[in-house]
Amino acid sequence: MLDPHQISFSQVTVSKEYDWDVSKYIKKIIVARYDDGHYCSYDNRRLLAAQKVNEPNFRIECDTLEWNVQMNMEREEVEEKTFDYVLTFPMTNIGEANKGVYCLKVTPKTYGTLIAFRCARQGQEMSLDGRQEQPIVASFLNCRKSDYRQKGKRQKMDHVSNDEAYELLQNAISEGKPICVSIQDAGQFFVHPELPNYLNGNVRQFLLIRQAYLYVDQWLRAAADFDDSDEYLDREAAERDVLYHAELDNLMQELETENDGNS
Repeated sequence: MLDPHQISFSQVTVSKEYDWDVSKYIKKIIVARYDDGHYCSYDNRRLLAAQKVNEPNFRIECDTLEWNVQMNMEREEVEEKTFDYVLTFPMTNIGEANKGVYCLKVTPKTYGTLIAFRCARQGQEMSLDGRQEQPIVASFLNCRKSDYRQKGKRQKMDHVSNDEAYELLQNAISEGKPICVSIQDAGQFFVHPELPNYLNGNVRQFLLIRQAYLYVDQWLRAAADFDDSDEYLDREAAERDVLYHAELDNLMQELETENDGNS
């Protein structure tokens, strides 16, 4: 049990479409503990609800692990792939002739990595171990525009072995290529300057690669080069992103209700 006010957030916004009664949340909130002793939660809405409780000495039940300790990879969120992300990076350096974009579907192995990926999607100013400031309650969970987009043809796809993908990712980090994080392979591609440093030398320890493939004749294009049509597509991607999160949240609420009924 922890004082909710001692736990940091991993999002800058949370949806306003949900019940704020903390007693209706059944599951413990996922919390990582860092070397300096501070805590950060993956479950931001439940943490914010707990911080709104006006009771002296109120404590919230937490599922806490050290940030770099592997979590139980048989838990239902891992089985349901609700923790999954997509890492995207170029086959060659930006501007070179041979085009290709690697997409790796990954599951974080540690609470620290799970939180780091969520933080990386909030903005480049967001620390990968969270912030104390409460998130804004808004309709959109994340209104940040993509840092990169995929361009070019997408018809040809080459599968890559998972073992090779670990090496490709580590090499891309070492070579300074942009490492984009998204929740789906056609979603918004966010780049955080500290994410490569976080993953460097730890890709096997921190990540389970589920599937890897190369989109041939594709390349990553920086946000600074967007034109009006790209921005329109980017808004569509943002809307899909919000719907995807809403679907995941609905699923998790249904699972919590079902588990409560069976208990």
